[in-house]
Amino acid sequence: RPSLQMDGKQVPRPAATKPTDRMNKTERRYAYYLEAFRMGREVIWWGFACMKFRLADDAWYTPDFIVIPRLSILEVHEVKGGFIREDSKIKFKVCRELYDTLAVWRMMQWKGGEWREIL
Repeated sequence: RPSLQMDGKQVPRPAATKPTDRMNKTERRYAYYLEAFRMGREVIWWGFACMKFRLADDAWYTPDFIVIPRLSILEVHEVKGGFIREDSKIKFKVCRELYDTLAVWRMMQWKGGEWREIL
């Protein structure tokens, strides 16, 4: 797999210990994005689908990424491509409301060649 250019610098693909084989194309693109921040020491650690949040009996939410930035608290990142299903937005919003003091919650969308925070 080729590496990625970001801000004119070569960014290696995410480490083999990350489960990139289970990621879709959008998630893999975001993993490269996070890895660039980790290499630049702005992110201490990130993990893919590594935490679950209970919403109700038999209802769970697994965010795409958990991120630990260098100068902030835990962050939960959900990534989306061009199309966003309404039920995924609702699950994200419910979870954010239930666990709002635990982390910073971000829903990111790849649109127009860049990542944009939409929620």
